[in-house]
Amino acid sequence: MSLSFSLEELAVERGGVPVVRGFTYAGAGSAWIGFVGANGSGKTTVLRALAGRLPAQAGRILLGGEDVTWDRAARAARIGFAVDAAMLPAELSPREIFAISARSRSAIDEPALAPLRRALDVEDFLDRRCGALSAGMGQRVALLGAFLDLPVIVILDEPFNWLDPLTAFDVKNALRDLVAARGLTLLTALHDVNTLTAYCNRGLLMSGGQIAMTMEEADLRAGLADPVAFEAALVSRLRTER
Repeated sequence: MSLSFSLEELAVERGGVPVVRGFTYAGAGSAWIGFVGANGSGKTTVLRALAGRLPAQAGRILLGGEDVTWDRAARAARIGFAVDAAMLPAELSPREIFAISARSRSAIDEPALAPLRRALDVEDFLDRRCGALSAGMGQRVALLGAFLDLPVIVILDEPFNWLDPLTAFDVKNALRDLVAARGLTLLTALHDVNTLTAYCNRGLLMSGGQIAMTMEEADLRAGLADPVAFEAALVSRLRTER
């Protein structure tokens, strides 16, 4: 099962400053879509707006063909989103947070989540207070929380920050398997070009709050075959877009 989404001439501000303008993109079906770009290019802003965490100033946002531009709650309810790990309530445990935020009491025990849960390796600290967790542990909790109730669109903003290499590797593979097995649409803001070429099915290069270049799976796999040349071309494009 999948859920289409469409952003049409989207404009978003942050603190009264225009960050995204005229952003248009449509997605449907199972895919891992990687957003890359320089700091301030609008990656996070677009994803937060789609997830209902930021309001739109203009344009349209559609989910499954339904116009939800002005209904942030509807977007938030239908799209999984990993919160900033630093914002996890310090006095609550991960298990308590999941019990509050999930619609089902057994959400983290859902069999479809078992591979991701194993990759995140959260079992030893599910009942510790979040204030006592390391940055990497908090990131693992935030990532698992985005998948509660098995949403068909999930948004992760730089999800592999703070993860050790072993965990990051296992999580990337678990995410790729979830996309393939469940028809998931996964949207991630990335700074790691290798993750883009090795795991994503599509890529968007952003600059100035707009799409500067789109990359299909064949482009990304070609980049994986020659990563140095691919990264150099991406950086060159970023320089010309400044």
